[in-house]
Amino acid sequence: SQYHLGSIHILGDYVNPNVNKSIRYFMLSSDQNNLKAQLSLGDIFYKNEFIERDIEKAIHYFTLASNQNDSLAQYYIGKIYFEGKYIKRDIEKALHYLQLASNQNNVSAQYFLGSIYLKGDIIERNMKKSIHYFELAANQNHSDAQCMLGAIYSKGKYIDVDIEKAIDYFTLASNNDNYYSQFLLGELYFYGEKVKKDINKGIHYLTLSSNNGDYEAQHLLGMIYNEGIYVKRDINKSIELLTLSANQNFPQAQYCLGEIYFDRNDINKTIHYLKLAADQGHLYAQCYLGKLYLENDASKNVSQSIHYLELASNQNCANAQNFLGQLYYNGKHIEKDINKSIHYLTLAANNNNKDAQRTLGIVYFEGIYVKQDIK
Repeated sequence: SQYHLGSIHILGDYVNPNVNKSIRYFMLSSDQNNLKAQLSLGDIFYKNEFIERDIEKAIHYFTLASNQNDSLAQYYIGKIYFEGKYIKRDIEKALHYLQLASNQNNVSAQYFLGSIYLKGDIIERNMKKSIHYFELAANQNHSDAQCMLGAIYSKGKYIDVDIEKAIDYFTLASNNDNYYSQFLLGELYFYGEKVKKDINKGIHYLTLSSNNGDYEAQHLLGMIYNEGIYVKRDINKSIELLTLSANQNFPQAQYCLGEIYFDRNDINKTIHYLKLAADQGHLYAQCYLGKLYLENDASKNVSQSIHYLELASNQNCANAQNFLGQLYYNGKHIEKDINKSIHYLTLAANNNNKDAQRTLGIVYFEGIYVKQDIK
């Protein structure tokens, strides 16, 4: 049939792929109201994979398929109109098509509707509707919907906390290998927040999540093995887990590795991981690096020190502000600049840094660089 010829040319199973031939055959088949051909054409014109995206044509063919009651086409039309990336957003149309798809048990549409009503950024938040649609999806074993319901009932941000329901949904999702549910369950049991503390269960779920690649679980487990309070300390396992997390660009794991390698006197790895974290805006890494570049002879770099201390200062870190103030006041590593010194010391003092308050007090008492002010 024409539809099968279109499929052969798009997939290239028996012939060289030829998207133009494929489209031609799909169009001939679509003209005969072949649902699969209409859906395939909508997909081709929407996804920007085989040819340049043509959203008008995508909507045209998805609409033809939707008119034949295809829930996937209805979901795509609703998603296109809601996101408004390639066409003007139309909430009314979006909800209409998403609800059509949901009514046919399209799990993607149900999850999408649940998310829309939860976020409340485009349309008004409606927790009753959000939970309704998430439940529809969860009942079809959609693990992300199960995870979302667990989060809704555990956090109690918009509805009352129901920890039993939360654990039920997290467990369903976890059994479906949902790594984030495994992480959240692990956290709940490990810290004993809202449930009875159970270290073994906590580590069990964190390990499942970590094995599924969750960077937060890898980080937390890495810290557990580093601290050695609840398990036998295993620094090699800690470094292995933290490295997995750091390689996913999690700044907290990168910072922790920087600290670990500093304790192991590996300055190169220390700076490597601290820089990764600091360049992502990690406050403590910025402050740590700033001091390290100044105080460690093997890595001394005054300009880099100032750079990272300024970044930390801009995040209102009192220690970095004080450190900069003292640097410019003492003039040991950089040229003395009393105006910059007072600027940074004042910032730090206003953040209750005692050293900065003491130095400022001396400056104003002596009256050498500024007008004396005993008060």
